[in-house]
Amino acid sequence: MYRRERPLQDELYRLIANIVRNKRFAGLTLSVQTEFFIDNRRVDIAVLKDPEGVPILIIETKRKVERRGYSKREERFDPYGRAVLGQALSYAALIKEKYSLPATPAFATANRDAIVLFSPVREPRNYLNWEAVEVGEYESALDPRAYVSLIHEHYLLDEKNPLREELLQYVLDQVARIWQREVSPEAVRKKPGDWLLGKLRYFVDSLSRYYVEDMLRARLTTDERFVADLNALAVKAGYKNGLADIVGEDYSRVGTLARMMAYVLMNKVIFYKVLERHYNLEELKPILRDNPEISSEKYLALLNQRFREAIERTGDFEQIFITGLFDHIVFPEERAALNEIDELIQLLSEIEVERLGDIIGYIYEELIPAEERHRMGQFYTPQPIAELIAKWCINGNPSATVLGPGCGSGTFEVEAYWLLSYLKTGRRRGIPPGSDAHRSILKQIYALDINPFPAQLTAMNLAMKNVRAPTSEANILTADFFSVIPGQKFIAPYPVMTPSGPKHKEVVFPQDFDAVIGNPPYTRWTEIPRDVQKKIEERLGDLLTKYNLRADVMRGKEPGLYVYFIMHAHKFLKPGGRLGMIISDSWLQAQYGVDFGRYLLENFKVKALIDISARVFPVPLIGTCIILLEKPATGESLEDNKVVFMYLSIPKGGILNVEDILWAINNPEKAKERYRIRVYRQGDIPKDKRWLDLLFRPHEILEVLKQSSLIKKLSEYFEPSYGNILYLYLTSIGKIRGVRNVGGNEFFYLTEERARELGIPQEFLHPLLPSSRYLRFFTFTQGDWENLRKEGAECYLFLCRKAKN
Repeated sequence: MYRRERPLQDELYRLIANIVRNKRFAGLTLSVQTEFFIDNRRVDIAVLKDPEGVPILIIETKRKVERRGYSKREERFDPYGRAVLGQALSYAALIKEKYSLPATPAFATANRDAIVLFSPVREPRNYLNWEAVEVGEYESALDPRAYVSLIHEHYLLDEKNPLREELLQYVLDQVARIWQREVSPEAVRKKPGDWLLGKLRYFVDSLSRYYVEDMLRARLTTDERFVADLNALAVKAGYKNGLADIVGEDYSRVGTLARMMAYVLMNKVIFYKVLERHYNLEELKPILRDNPEISSEKYLALLNQRFREAIERTGDFEQIFITGLFDHIVFPEERAALNEIDELIQLLSEIEVERLGDIIGYIYEELIPAEERHRMGQFYTPQPIAELIAKWCINGNPSATVLGPGCGSGTFEVEAYWLLSYLKTGRRRGIPPGSDAHRSILKQIYALDINPFPAQLTAMNLAMKNVRAPTSEANILTADFFSVIPGQKFIAPYPVMTPSGPKHKEVVFPQDFDAVIGNPPYTRWTEIPRDVQKKIEERLGDLLTKYNLRADVMRGKEPGLYVYFIMHAHKFLKPGGRLGMIISDSWLQAQYGVDFGRYLLENFKVKALIDISARVFPVPLIGTCIILLEKPATGESLEDNKVVFMYLSIPKGGILNVEDILWAINNPEKAKERYRIRVYRQGDIPKDKRWLDLLFRPHEILEVLKQSSLIKKLSEYFEPSYGNILYLYLTSIGKIRGVRNVGGNEFFYLTEERARELGIPQEFLHPLLPSSRYLRFFTFTQGDWENLRKEGAECYLFLCRKAKN
């Protein structure tokens, strides 16, 4: 049995043995041993101080029960869990007593996914139920209150992927330094909140990977009704091609949906535990513990019943407890899967849930895989940029009403919350305002997203800012921005109980807002669901015609969705209201950007445009700019408004100084010593030129390029031409005048299906990027080309170098 269950133990042993060989740590000579005996028990891995052979660190890689006459070991376990921590501390306590040490050795729990390290404990019996330790009942060795105390007082760190040499070397070094008293545990220790963050991340990882993913794939491949229901919900959530956009046509990305479902379920459990302390809700206790024979279906039904009761009793929080597609999580009939949820419920019953605070947004990037985020055009905005935009737009007004269209995980809404809190109470970021101020702030913030998943994140993020005062004042809606108009009344989809019976809650949008903030999707026109396209045309039809901003894919004109977000947002601003967004900077050099610039000049006071050199999103070469606009009063002249164009060069790893940038916007002439800034009178900005020229003059760009040894003129290698036929060559060098396109695309550009119909051999077909509109980023990979091929695009170039016969 040991041999079958020891692979991780053996791998850790080999790595540590290699690390400690011929090295000293804080002056100590170390060795490592597996199956280290202590009081007729076996410690999985012990790191020993030589020559005495005294353990200074033990690592448990299995969850054990060691009752007399019965032994059980599991390598799949929660390294953050109470049972395995009690087990590790029990062994450490036995070592302390055997060797008469002043404190236990440091101890850790590890599986293949994570390692959790704790510092030495001087009085381990204060935490342990010694009777349980003596009989090997580690499930009850650590009582609930001791569990929380142990975390707060002795947790050092947790890391993913423990089989890393550099990580293990760091752990050994810190443990040795603590043993030698060169450093105190406090100097090494992460915050207790980091332990909780790691625990919640592990919950999502473990539940989705080991239990939900396989079961979800099985249902999707065998249950047509289940697929149809989820597909309809996916379309409703803004996925143009339905469920396939998330899981793939071949279900190769089922893990993405499994993670999202696991995260949504976790949020519901967390928030229910918050609400039960403040409303007359039945306490949510571990379900499996009291119903050991319960089925997975019945378990989920009981959970969902509690969530419905929470909505009915509070009259709110539908965005947290009802998420459409992501509510349809499935589990196998495995006790271990349900036990994962039970342990989360138990943990939340034991700790102060109020300490959870501002953690949801931190793991947004890890939660949604990069590929899916890129396709949806959703990116987690760095906090300083959201802070800059929120401060400029709110402009010191504690009563400002704020709209966040396309809210994502709520990064901008959180910044607005903390700023309004400071303006109302004087309390700095991180110090929750009182209950009245908390409710008042939430009344001022409106946010919506077409996708219920990020809408839930925003609702959680705002609600958790003061969990001692959960309120029904939050205005978070799952809706497409273009389906909303100022003053519109929304009826919540779920009835809540009132003294006069069940009623649907109403949310009424204000007629206008002081601020509109956000990071709208970078999605292109062809990636937008057709019903959203129709809404855009319905809301903006006349403006699209007036400013020539209708998408024309055949002609290569495809404005980003953010263009239409800004145009629609204009209707929601009061005169003097401000709009701040971070958007792609591709429009600055695109032809449609000329028309968009004309729209901006005629409808806003353009206060600032900040182009950012650093790639603020973890995406291949996504360029961004911040645009700051103010809505003029009716009839107000825009001609004399001063427009600040700023190029912000942030070195890799650099930090954006929010206050300094705000000062520069207000004092552009003085700021020219620090930043590349140009100031224009709005009436002097040409309406027929690309705005990139307002930031950089062409000759300046050329001079910079010429200084690089990597840049060469094409004319040094060949005579540039628009094509290789005589007519195109002559037009290129100016010998004759005419169009620079001979119209042969239909002959040379082929889809895979068309090439097959014509029977063209593969040797004459070459991969083709037929249009720049397919360049979503500044890189184009083999995978991107494969997607074009699957979508039926013209992805082959026909080049024949042989005679027909």
